[in-house]
Amino acid sequence: MVWLSGRLRPRWPALRASLFVKVTGLVFMATAVVVSANIFFAMRETDRLATAALQDEAAASINGFAARALNAVRFGDAPRIMPLIEELVAMSDGDVTAVVVTGADGRVLASTGTSDPGAIETLRQAAAAAGEPRLIDHGAGFDSVGPVGAGTPDTRVGGVATRWDTAHALKRAHVGDLANMLTAVVILAVMMAIAIVIVRRMISRPMQQLANSLEDLAQGRYDQPIAALDRHDEIGDFARHVSDLRDRLRIARDDEEARDRDREMQIRVVAALRDGLNALSRRDLTTVIDTAFDDRYEPLRADYNDTVAALQQTLSSVILSAGQIREGSDEMAGSADNLSQRTETQAATLEETAAALQQISARVTETASNARKAERIARGAQEQAQISEPIVREAIEAMAAIQNRSSQIAQIITLIDDISFQTNLLALNAGVEAARAGESGRGFAVVATEVRALAQRSSDAAREIKELVSGSTQQVDHGVELVRRSGEALSQFSGQVDDIAVLMTEVAQAADDQAHSVTEINVGVSQLDTVTQQNAAMVQQTTVAIHELRQRSSALADLLRDFRLDGTALRASIAAEVPTRSGAPSRAGRRAAA
Repeated sequence: MVWLSGRLRPRWPALRASLFVKVTGLVFMATAVVVSANIFFAMRETDRLATAALQDEAAASINGFAARALNAVRFGDAPRIMPLIEELVAMSDGDVTAVVVTGADGRVLASTGTSDPGAIETLRQAAAAAGEPRLIDHGAGFDSVGPVGAGTPDTRVGGVATRWDTAHALKRAHVGDLANMLTAVVILAVMMAIAIVIVRRMISRPMQQLANSLEDLAQGRYDQPIAALDRHDEIGDFARHVSDLRDRLRIARDDEEARDRDREMQIRVVAALRDGLNALSRRDLTTVIDTAFDDRYEPLRADYNDTVAALQQTLSSVILSAGQIREGSDEMAGSADNLSQRTETQAATLEETAAALQQISARVTETASNARKAERIARGAQEQAQISEPIVREAIEAMAAIQNRSSQIAQIITLIDDISFQTNLLALNAGVEAARAGESGRGFAVVATEVRALAQRSSDAAREIKELVSGSTQQVDHGVELVRRSGEALSQFSGQVDDIAVLMTEVAQAADDQAHSVTEINVGVSQLDTVTQQNAAMVQQTTVAIHELRQRSSALADLLRDFRLDGTALRASIAAEVPTRSGAPSRAGRRAAA
């Protein structure tokens, strides 16, 4: 726009004035040329007509003079010829400048009008040689010559030559040319005025209006009307081109304004996004874009704000989860330490149980040996029945001791079963906490699963041992009852030694069975001790893993503490977490259940 204005302002006024002057000058020149040509050709025609009339007059005067001067020339009467010459000159109104009359012999009879010998001689020769009337042109006019008398040499008596000057005739013919020229000038002036009015109205005024329109375009005024649009000539074409230029410039201005608005909006959008990203780079998640954008960039603002809100929600959940992981790891560390202590206690108890079982095994073996000895004694000597009564009492006491040991073993196995059950519950709680910890607690979940499997195996082994011990206890009770009855029988019926021998055989068999059962119990207890040692090692590994998880959760909490979050997002995360936590049993409840 500035370029167009700079080019139009200094040049268009000069172009407008030059165009008007040129068109006016062209009209003036054309009119002047036409008028001048008409005057020129009219003057030439006047000259031609005047010359032709003068030549006709010359020819007629020559013929009349020849007729009147025939006798005078025939007789050479000069005095009679001169008045005729003077009359001819007078009648020519000054157009005849010289007259020469010759006789038949070519001698000059009379002449007038010139003192130039050369002219007199030229006219004499022409007159002497004239056989018929003719005209001879020269620079200033023409010479009219003709014979006097018949046209043949035999009848010819002389000749006459006159010199005519066309200047006087032309001057007389051009007397009215000045009036004609003034009339032509007036007509030219009127035509010029009409032409100027027409040019100004048809060319200058539309061009001035178009110049104003171009000036409006240069100034950025695109709402002004364009003149001469309805014309069908070059000016109309130019006006339509100017109108097209106005429309294009208006569109270009609208496009430029739209681009400026877009550029300004883009700058605002980029600035807002830059501020938001700078805040995100500083770990500040509370900064959102509050300034509304236009319809094209509003989804970008909404997406950014939604992203920040989602990131706040996520980090809030992560912070809460990190706190819960840390709390859970603390509880798991305490539970693991407690489990480790219980496992050590269980290992010591199992070691004592193994020693007791070895003693029981030795006692049962001894009891079996004694039962076999008692059988041999009963079978060998009936008379020793009285003597064997104390031995029977000792056997009864031994069986009572065995019964007491069996009861103690049953209590120990019950304790082992309780420990296995508690270990299973602790492993179950550890698995739940590991599952809640997600990816970080996957390894601990595997360990908890193994511990739970070992605890289940320990519980199964304890249950089998309990069943074996229950069977042994029943057998021992039965043996005690038999021994008691044997004592009573020995006391009451000393004669029934055979029956006692049979019973002792059964007692010996039961003792062997009991010894075998005790051996199996010893093997089971040994396996349970091995499993317990493995449980202790796994519990130790679990404790190390829990402490490492605790350290990592603390590091995660320290890292997340640097983020600046909105309290609303944090409260929303807490509210979303409460139903989840309320759906699971509390740790205190789990511990109480355990």
